Amino acid sequence: MLPFLAMSHLLPFAHLSNILAQRGGIRVTFISTPRNLTRIHPSLSPAVNRLTFPFPSSAPDIPDHAECNIDVPPNKRHLINKAFDLLQQPVARFLEEAKPDWVVFDYLTYWLPPIAARLGISSAFFSTSTAAMLGFQGPPEALLRFPKRDALSTADASIENTIKKKSAWIPFETNVRMRVFELRKFAQIMPPHEEEEDDTAGLNDTVRFGMALTGSDVILFRSSPELEPEWFDLVSDLYKKPIIPLGLIPPAPSPGVDSLSGSTTEPTCAIFDWLSEQKVGSVVYVALGTEVEPSQDEIAQLALGLEQCGLPLFWVLRKSPWTGQAPLDMLPPGYLDRVRERAMLWTGWAPQVKVLGHDSVGGFVTHCGWSSVVEGLSFGRSLILLPFLYDQGVNARLLEEKKLGVEIARDEFDGRFTSDAVAESIRVAMVEEGGKCVTENVCKMKEMLADGAINDKYIDEFVQQLSRM
Repeated sequence: MLPFLAMSHLLPFAHLSNILAQRGGIRVTFISTPRNLTRIHPSLSPAVNRLTFPFPSSAPDIPDHAECNIDVPPNKRHLINKAFDLLQQPVARFLEEAKPDWVVFDYLTYWLPPIAARLGISSAFFSTSTAAMLGFQGPPEALLRFPKRDALSTADASIENTIKKKSAWIPFETNVRMRVFELRKFAQIMPPHEEEEDDTAGLNDTVRFGMALTGSDVILFRSSPELEPEWFDLVSDLYKKPIIPLGLIPPAPSPGVDSLSGSTTEPTCAIFDWLSEQKVGSVVYVALGTEVEPSQDEIAQLALGLEQCGLPLFWVLRKSPWTGQAPLDMLPPGYLDRVRERAMLWTGWAPQVKVLGHDSVGGFVTHCGWSSVVEGLSFGRSLILLPFLYDQGVNARLLEEKKLGVEIARDEFDGRFTSDAVAESIRVAMVEEGGKCVTENVCKMKEMLADGAINDKYIDEFVQQLSRM
């Protein structure tokens, strides 16, 4: 198991490692750098072997002790990609000595499939997101021709039309796509133009993605045909190689361990004392993940919309290590006094899975990272969708199209949203009759995710296919 150096990838790989290691006859080795293995250590089963490679000391322009996406500011995250590439030689040496039957790898590891093929090792690309994301992006040649940073950073109606035209390979009607403001944000974290041209280690993420997919023997998805059958069919047709669903892999954290952060710190009792004082299904839980950095205006509009909706509120506000601004200082003047009687704003670590599992929580305002989505669906929470980065926009459109969530309306070009849009989406998802269909569908997904037989079926079929290949 070789995940990319980001928590949103490390943890799904850890969960899959645990599941496989619990099945007899499968020996699993999880590979990462020291600090990342320390972070996820509580989430890894003792049955999983751990292999540590030092973070490359020659990696340029990276702060000391930075080994993960969350350790560097968003505009420097491409440097983590470059450092990750420097693990190529030690990984190759390990594979040559260990001679595993399979190596499971991640979306940026474009250099791994040729190494595995040379050594006679089968390779599996593990997508920690949806089949819709890959289907929207298209066949490998579309990924390899993805626009460069300069084109995306000035994305306008012409780029939007190009994206629609490029999606001609999608044979069914769908609203699942990236929006212009999402392309612009994507451009902000792509390598600078000169690195794209002069340094292969500076390849943009989509090109790496295409190369990794093209070289893999099979593609694995943390999703299921029950959720997105049309997208699984499309990906199978586009890639002409085995497509294996693993199911959504619902959370099964150890006591005291949060599946999002890997922290073992016991949550302060004050969180659950407060939640226990609220009515069943009444609380709006707000958490935007570890990599999202909302702007001052986005925080203000979200805060005012949460105030307008009139519901009890538990909001996890993380301090940004890059701006130095205290999260509560980003709130509108007088905000804390106005919501004090019905809100808890939390600036420390919070155990997301346990919070979502509390009976008082009814709705979840989420950035639409796939792990968070799966956790919300596992507990039957109504999803209020506020995507920012990466695959989050496509995830949001898929969930809304499947009537599993309500997306907060945003401007197509600059991504701005209003407090009114926030309040309206929350009320629709949690209170109004118009959201009844979403509530019913989310409850059906909860039942499916709780069905151990369905989850086991996917993993059993996966293991059987690997044994036959």
